[in-house]
Amino acid sequence: MKNQINFLRFLKLLLLTVLASNISVAQTSSASISTSQSATNGSIVYSITGADMNTSYTIYFENGAPSVTVGSSYTVGAATPSEYIMTDPSGEANATTSNASFSSSGTYYAILVDGTGDVAAIDNSGSSVTVSSASISTSQSATNGSIVY
Repeated sequence: MKNQINFLRFLKLLLLTVLASNISVAQTSSASISTSQSATNGSIVYSITGADMNTSYTIYFENGAPSVTVGSSYTVGAATPSEYIMTDPSGEANATTSNASFSSSGTYYAILVDGTGDVAAIDNSGSSVTVSSASISTSQSATNGSIVY
């Protein structure tokens, strides 16, 4: 009788082990990233919330709607602008101090990538960046009280 009880316990443990090995746990990210136009020429402001606290991330900016999804592995494209950031103890990067600068105009979409290379958050709205190359110069004029520009 004792051997039968031990055998039943063994079968129960074996069954639980098999069931547990077949259960997959979905991992979701609560991080989000958003961007907005900046008053500074050629830059946008970004804001991160819900990320892991005191953690380094890389933000990649794609000039076109992103085709990646949260949780997928990110492959860096050629000449993709990026910023390295460290979140604060709340898991945020403050929008008032977080600016990204660009050398060419376009609509940029931010992709937040964690230290393992996985996408943590995506800005699907994007922000428009205008890089102005206009300049002005002045010089003295031979005419009294005036300058040439």
